[in-house]
Amino acid sequence: MNIRKFIDNAIEQFGHETKDLEFLPENRYNRNIFPTTGQYDWFSGQVLYCLIRYLKPRRILEISTASGYATLFMAKALKQNNWGKIDTFELDPKAARAAMKLFKRFEVDAFVESYIGDAKKISTAAPLDYTIYFLDSLHTEGFAR
Repeated sequence: MNIRKFIDNAIEQFGHETKDLEFLPENRYNRNIFPTTGQYDWFSGQVLYCLIRYLKPRRILEISTASGYATLFMAKALKQNNWGKIDTFELDPKAARAAMKLFKRFEVDAFVESYIGDAKKISTAAPLDYTIYFLDSLHTEGFAR
């Protein structure tokens, strides 16, 4: 299956659920909710949510939690799946703590394990432990490796 068909299938199956996530893009520049900037657009968030619903991953590795904007899309999908966990790593302690409060506020904290520090140095999981790798930081091949 090509990637376009794959995404189309995910959106067709779960796109109707994204109306319940509109609070995220409506607040993406609200510093009281998301103290760091850089949140991507509403369409990307919906696709991310639909893909997580469609794939039903057991475990996701996220690099760069920041304020938790993208993490919330994924965690909401995991909650709907009633399955899966995100291991998310953030270097900035202030941003990480804000994100953790957000996960609790939106009742997805059971699906998110937050870590403060460099994933390469503090992760005890092996690469094969993850179904999805979500690199939401420096978007280069070198960084990803």
